[in-house]
Amino acid sequence: EMAVNITRQLQEKYLVAEHSHLVSHAYGSDRSGQCIAQSALWLVQLGEVEEALQVCDHVLEDLLPKMDLQNVGNSFLMLYPIIWAMKDSGRALEAREAFKKYVLNAFTERLDENGDTCDRPLHYPIMYLLEMQGTGCESQMLPHYIEWAVVEKNGLFGTELNFTMGSGGRTANTITAEICLLLAKHPSTGQLEKVILICKGYEVALDAIHLTEEKNDSRGMIVAYSQIKPIYDELKEMYSTLPPERRSRRLSCRF
Repeated sequence: EMAVNITRQLQEKYLVAEHSHLVSHAYGSDRSGQCIAQSALWLVQLGEVEEALQVCDHVLEDLLPKMDLQNVGNSFLMLYPIIWAMKDSGRALEAREAFKKYVLNAFTERLDENGDTCDRPLHYPIMYLLEMQGTGCESQMLPHYIEWAVVEKNGLFGTELNFTMGSGGRTANTITAEICLLLAKHPSTGQLEKVILICKGYEVALDAIHLTEEKNDSRGMIVAYSQIKPIYDELKEMYSTLPPERRSRRLSCRF
């Protein structure tokens, strides 16, 4: 609550046209604007969903259009918290369009195919998840998403990226876990693929739980933990119903 109250004060004083480029020049990206965007997930955590969505609208309508859109890294960090608040409130497709406009398209325009940023591996998984959520997994791309997800290496992210994204409200592996969960639940998914998706989803969800949960010397990543916990619980239940010989050991399903 303290963080939310301080961010409300920041929002009153922050003038995007005046302050954004100055903060970005000093820190590489607009940390003040990102703090405002981050507060959307803090508000969701407090049960203030309506105000959280107001923050999302403020970011999309008032802040991002006035920022340096060539700074794709900043656009990514501005959008990363709010797309999850929007997704969980029935606005996944709107979030997807914003992400496509400010990150995916801008990234392609700014960098050639050999260009890279630390968040680039997340771009397409985010687009996949938002489309699946927004369409109820009725997308014509569903076979492609299944084909992508069952490849063992796809959607597995290192500790550094998971920690960085977890600090932003959702670990990278949580994205993969939710993709696997949605695909495993879809009636058109074949039995073999379903087992692989359950195994993979459970393993990456377990990694996300271990990273974000409260520990003896730390309160953990409270918001990121709340994002993964229901996904993990559902995958754990599905995993427990598999015969022992079909349960994975570090993503290696045995048949």
